[in-house]
Amino acid sequence: MSGVYPGATLMGTPELVNIPYDKYLKFTLKILGTLLFVAAVIIAVAPYIGIVR
Repeated sequence: MSGVYPGATLMGTPELVNIPYDKYLKFTLKILGTLLFVAAVIIAVAPYIGIVR
């Protein structure tokens, strides 16, 4: 299941602490975007620093 798919747990947790889902989603997408960028950089640099062949 995707991390941003609105499942019951994902919808219920912010609701318990009174965080609107759109605000939670914007916050989560910023974090996921940053992690995706960092992962892409690591994958791109890995062959040059000898992590993978």
